[in-house]
Amino acid sequence: MHKINLKIVMLALMMFGQAVLAEAQTQDTIPYKWAKSVEGTVDDAKFHPITGNILAAVNTTVGEIWEIDPETGTVLRIMEQQDPYKTYPIKHLEVLPNGSKILANNENLYDYQTGMFERVLIPKEELPPGGGLLLCGLFPDSHRVLVAITHPERYYPSYDTVEICIYDIEKDSIMASYMQPTVDLRGSPYLVRWHLSPDGRYIAVWSIIHGYPDQENIMGLWSTDSMKYINVGNTHGYFGYMKGELMEIKWSRNSKYVGYRSKSGELKIFDVSEWINSQGQSGKYTFEGGSFDFTADEKNIITSWLVGYPRIVNIITNAIRSYFGDGEGGHICADNNNHGFATYWGGVKYYDYSTIGVKQEPINPAVIKSVQYEKGKLVITLNTGQPINRITITDMSGKTLYQDAQIISTNIKVEIPISLPVGTYIVSMQIGKSIYNQKFMVER
Repeated sequence: MHKINLKIVMLALMMFGQAVLAEAQTQDTIPYKWAKSVEGTVDDAKFHPITGNILAAVNTTVGEIWEIDPETGTVLRIMEQQDPYKTYPIKHLEVLPNGSKILANNENLYDYQTGMFERVLIPKEELPPGGGLLLCGLFPDSHRVLVAITHPERYYPSYDTVEICIYDIEKDSIMASYMQPTVDLRGSPYLVRWHLSPDGRYIAVWSIIHGYPDQENIMGLWSTDSMKYINVGNTHGYFGYMKGELMEIKWSRNSKYVGYRSKSGELKIFDVSEWINSQGQSGKYTFEGGSFDFTADEKNIITSWLVGYPRIVNIITNAIRSYFGDGEGGHICADNNNHGFATYWGGVKYYDYSTIGVKQEPINPAVIKSVQYEKGKLVITLNTGQPINRITITDMSGKTLYQDAQIISTNIKVEIPISLPVGTYIVSMQIGKSIYNQKFMVER
């Protein structure tokens, strides 16, 4: 680990007239674990909820979805393009909570297991003439999504030109549709962003009020039960103002917090339960920084700062836990198990913070040494001679494809006859009282 002395940083910032921290201190600065450059841009990235792999929207001469191993930085596969004869840049990715499907650019549906493009969510001919589709979030049941269908009358859609719809992927149909609710505010409100909470109960919204200096923005919360603003004790149902263009709305994993970031670098974090039961908040926790995300335990945020140095900051105390070196700015995406995060723009970098302040113990060799599939047979090589009590093979959606609870073997090599199509799988082995999992891929 390197050290960065904040007194020096503060002096440099003061020379350039920048804001400074109130208290100087020395922090550990952790370098990235690996970095992967691309000849283009990485416009979005998500950690897969089941495998933990990084799915990156890589745009070079074509738009591609790369699957990257976060431990090594190895590109495991590049998924099929939507149309091999046309160039489609990929700007946005979402993954269903059960990991079975990927949504690219709000509307293009991919099957994660095969890595192949399936279909367009709602074809353009089924949308209003000149209208568009905006994906606003995923319900936890993994088959419903929240979308906004826009009309082309105005640059910013007004309340009478947008439908908020609940679309069922499995049934390929709109299950419910709501006209955007009106807001009794000064001037003309335009609701321009919506973001569904992970538990599917609330929608964080961002509205623009034109005709005022710096174009005021209000933040509010809808209930998905009523599709109306939640009554937070005032006449309008909103809870705060921000200046500047909205850059991000993000929820914490269990919907405890929601954060808004403006282009000016202002970041406000709201405690949802307190927000609902209060007279309105101006932003319970306020920070300055660039792109951000919540850690999986909902205790901290990860946000860029200074010249691209990411940092981990405690939400409640504002205490800085650690800095991460070799920063180049870009966007931030935290993993699902509180181990690390990725930054992306001109490539992807992965930072591991799981061992910060933890004594490193000697690492024992992996119990499962290798898993290989060839000609209808799965070959598992082990680093132990202990008895194997159970072997299970599942696909990425959790479907069990093979299970043998009767096996009692002490062999270091196990062969299982099984036919598997192209895709990614998990083999799970119970040895004694412990269970060991290993991902493996079947390729063409």
